[in-house]
Amino acid sequence: MRLNWDLFMTVILFYVFFVTPYRLAFVDEESLAWRIGDYGVDFIFLLDIMLTFFSAYYNSKFILIDKRTTIAISYVTSWFLIDIVAIFPFDLFFQ
Repeated sequence: MRLNWDLFMTVILFYVFFVTPYRLAFVDEESLAWRIGDYGVDFIFLLDIMLTFFSAYYNSKFILIDKRTTIAISYVTSWFLIDIVAIFPFDLFFQ
């Protein structure tokens, strides 16, 4: 299941990678459809953040870490802040 989710997230990242520059270069006004798409992608990233708190991982010594508190501490001290800032809807507050 996790492999399928990671493949899905890769597709979403490619979408963001290609669509964002296109929109910056060629789209003058954001339509409702673009906003709904943006919020949909942000919601998917939020689901990924929540899933990461419950996903076991292998440490550098190839030991499976499956204790939830250890997983959460590891995530919060690594990518969590970057992930939260990436999905924060700045456009709602700074228009």
